[in-house]
Amino acid sequence: MRRLWLTIALCGVSCAAALALLPRLGVSFFPRTDAGMFVINVKAPSGSRISVTESEVAKVEALIRQIVPERELGTILSNIGVTPGFSSIYTSNSAQHTAFVQVGLKEDHRVGLTSAQIANTTARYDYQTQRVVLDYQIGALR
Repeated sequence: MRRLWLTIALCGVSCAAALALLPRLGVSFFPRTDAGMFVINVKAPSGSRISVTESEVAKVEALIRQIVPERELGTILSNIGVTPGFSSIYTSNSAQHTAFVQVGLKEDHRVGLTSAQIANTTARYDYQTQRVVLDYQIGALR
């Protein structure tokens, strides 16, 4: 009990030092990363012909080419529909009215823009049509 006030003072200083370091700590368990790829899932109204889905996927591809600079765009891979059967359980495509567009950016793309580019693509597409549903996945931790 002889050094009670010294102990209390040291605890107070330690707490104040910990609070002073708080702004320097990160706020997420997994920091945001950018793998340079994203996937857009396209779903036309049920029962749509594959030609309708193909034209909608072409619109999405055109928007991607407008939004992502050519110097950063690597590849665009589109997969429309699926043959019904056992292999269809391994894909997000469930019928001829569904598709996905996978976009790979070049190795030297500007890091951090993938999220902004995909959000811009889906927002501009949603503005143009309300009958086709788009959702997306980013190949990184968010």
